[in-house]
Amino acid sequence: MHFPSLKVLKDSRFDPEEVKQFDTALFSVYVNQFSRRFNPRIYSYFDLKLNEKKWIQALDQLSLAGLLKKHFELCSPFSGETLEVYESANDIPFDTTRYSLGGEEEEFEISEQDILITYQFTPRFTPTKDLSESKFSQSQSLQLSLPNGNGLVGVRSLHSSSQLDLLTQMKLYPEVILEEEVARNQTVLQQILATVVKANNSQEKGESLEILMEKLLASPYLRLMKRGLDYSTGEIDVVFKVRKIEGTIFQNFSDLLIVECKNRVKKMDAKEVRAFVDKMNDMDCNVGVIASREGITPPGMGVVSSKWKESRKSVIVLDQRDLTSIVTGQENLYTVLEDKYYGVRIL
Repeated sequence: MHFPSLKVLKDSRFDPEEVKQFDTALFSVYVNQFSRRFNPRIYSYFDLKLNEKKWIQALDQLSLAGLLKKHFELCSPFSGETLEVYESANDIPFDTTRYSLGGEEEEFEISEQDILITYQFTPRFTPTKDLSESKFSQSQSLQLSLPNGNGLVGVRSLHSSSQLDLLTQMKLYPEVILEEEVARNQTVLQQILATVVKANNSQEKGESLEILMEKLLASPYLRLMKRGLDYSTGEIDVVFKVRKIEGTIFQNFSDLLIVECKNRVKKMDAKEVRAFVDKMNDMDCNVGVIASREGITPPGMGVVSSKWKESRKSVIVLDQRDLTSIVTGQENLYTVLEDKYYGVRIL
């Protein structure tokens, strides 16, 4: 058993074989980094055969025991994005009217069909077995073929014996896909990041950060279109074509994503942030990324907040600390982008 705390299930309605199956499923969730958020039907992704009714009963019992947290996510029926998260079903305002924030605002009446149930591991719920001793064998793994931003193919091994189609993978598991992209290019990304930090002249500093953002963001979701685009409002450092995959944050992006790079020992100020948003307006982008080595000044973050409130423009800000944690594998690229994309709304 990977989770000794599952003894709370053995003492109830579940037989030992079922508990063993639940242990395998939960360990698969854990090692594939879905412990922060997963839907009950994730077991099918790992090609596991479970009694779904009893599996959900087990998850609910683990929630009551304080080992998992259960969430009720209100999702827009138009864009699929999560609008609000409730801790209890009793808190959901069924039969009331809400506005979807994805794309054009549209009114809808909240019903059970708009609720997605997810679970999250609590700090108390971790396996005791060393993960290094529990690697899945090649015969148990699923080879996911993932084209990257340059049309190449990468492979990720996961615990399963069947193959999901690429579009389904992209819809359900963006964290895994982007994690694999970063891992596959990690050596190159680390070398470029070192150049970003050590570059001596302004040209080398600017180009190195642009190349880093190009290599880091290029993926099945974002296809590189151009680096160094001359435009009426000034040069745009990096431009990506967005593939709007349902169920991911990219579904809410405009057709293009632009990136501004500032590699200097100085925070980006409010005036520069406004100039970047002007570029977003000219390119008809509702989401943009600022990669600023030292981040943005407080007044600059104020501009980020006001632009969301005024015109629903989302500016994702990545500083050196963010880039380092992503490139070294300490944080997941998709999770960081998602947190910052929604974080703009509460600044």
